[in-house]
Amino acid sequence: DAINAMFYVMFKGTPGEAYNVVSEKGDVSVRELADLMSENAVDSVEVIFDYGQRNSIEVTGALSVVTGDSTKIRNLGWNCHYSIKEGTTRMMQYYGIKCL
Repeated sequence: DAINAMFYVMFKGTPGEAYNVVSEKGDVSVRELADLMSENAVDSVEVIFDYGQRNSIEVTGALSVVTGDSTKIRNLGWNCHYSIKEGTTRMMQYYGIKCL
């Protein structure tokens, strides 16, 4: 989906303008994404989060939720075709990770 979106921007977008390559249907936290990928891998993978780092300036100073608006790129005719699960499965398989 991301590569397809980049082609839409290159061929149909306005030069010099920025476009969000995002699907609002795919909003997940880092933890949810890690869990999804772990559950999808054939080989056992343990997700470990170090919650002791939660009070560091890098974490407290970061945005708690980042969402994008795809209206502008959708107006070019682009729509995502893969769910977050399908997209992560395709990415993992590309890197040689066996998936369920």
